Amino acid sequence: MMDLLLPELSPADSLVDWAAVTAGEFVKHLLHAVKGKMTCELRIDGEHLYVSVEALDRCGGACMVPGAGRRLVDLISADAGSYSTDNGKRVMWAAAEIIPVMGVAAA
Repeated sequence: MMDLLLPELSPADSLVDWAAVTAGEFVKHLLHAVKGKMTCELRIDGEHLYVSVEALDRCGGACMVPGAGRRLVDLISADAGSYSTDNGKRVMWAAAEIIPVMGVAAA
């Protein structure tokens, strides 16, 4: 699927793997701290691919351990973090650098 979205990027397969691992780690961590459905978003912004997972925070951040669920993500990502929104949701996010294939201009 990512090859269709990012055909000029290399290696698209590693971006797919990164996104799957990142989303999985975030969901695994958030399962004990949130209620209701989780929303996962993939977004390309300039030279980065972003993954975020958002859900309603049932404990107001009190049961969120800083950095927990991000150890692996921190190792494989260019940047990562989490925050609470004004409407009571918890968002975990991470970014991976997109590297254009040599000789092909990125759009």
